[in-house]
Amino acid sequence: MNIFQAYGKEIISLLVPFIAWILSSFFKTKAKLQVALPHQFTYLVQEPRLDSKGEVISPNQTVHTNSFIIRNDGREAAEKVELVF
Repeated sequence: MNIFQAYGKEIISLLVPFIAWILSSFFKTKAKLQVALPHQFTYLVQEPRLDSKGEVISPNQTVHTNSFIIRNDGREAAEKVELVF
């Protein structure tokens, strides 16, 4: 009589939850962030550009703007996300 015949049910009952845990952690859906830059624009501002001494460098300035879309495409919530500009 080998060990598997004697304790087969007990061995299987211990292995099934362990295998299920391995499969669920391996195939688990994670957070997947997507970043898009759909719009950007440049504005001409009618204000003189000054240097550190206060002298006029140019009579106009340009201001560049961007818009970002950040979306979680995964099934799990995205946590600890930090945006730095």
